[in-house]
This record gives sequence, structure tokens and C-alpha cells, in this order.
Amino acid sequence: MLIAGWGALLLYKPFEKFRFFFWSYIITITLFLFFKAKDYYAIGLYPVYIAFGAVFLGNVFEKSWKRFLKPVCLLIPVLLFLPLYNVAFPNKSPEYIVSHQSQYKN
Repeated sequence: MLIAGWGALLLYKPFEKFRFFFWSYIITITLFLFFKAKDYYAIGLYPVYIAFGAVFLGNVFEKSWKRFLKPVCLLIPVLLFLPLYNVAFPNKSPEYIVSHQSQYKN
């Protein structure tokens, strides 16, 4: 969504008047890098670009055969999440993790 939002701000004609959001992001990140700001300071920037990306993709997938790709776009995050669920989230007891250490090693 972020990449779609940035791309839409640069290339999508209806978002032309909002292009300053793209440049404000670039300037903000550049300043954060220059002043060595903490990574989490930038977290407030991303919802704006996710929203632009969602609106852009909603318009792209509204027409013709592309409307059938909407469910695919909803399934991709779910399918990427499922393999990580047992490893990345603390849904098992510490005793279980200790007794099954081979599953949790890199």
C-alpha cells in the first residue's frame, strides 16, 4: 500500500494536486536521516500514504476484469501471515517453546 500510495502521488492524474505529500515525505525522511532521529518518529507518516494507496488501488481494481483481483489482494496478507503465526507471535507457553526448540531456531 505504501508503494502504491507513493506511485499514485507521482503518477496518478487525480492526485496531482496532492503531490506535495510525496515531497513532504522525502524531505521529512531526509531530515530524520540527517539528524539521526529514532526510527519510530516516522511512524505517523505512513497512514497518509497507506490511505492514498488504498484509494488508488480501489480505483484501479474497479474497472473491467481487474475487479476480480480484489479478493486476491485481500488474501495475500492473510496467506503471508499464516506461516509466521506460530513462530512470530507468543501464542504458546514458554514450556512448550523450550520442549520444541527445533521449531523456533533459525
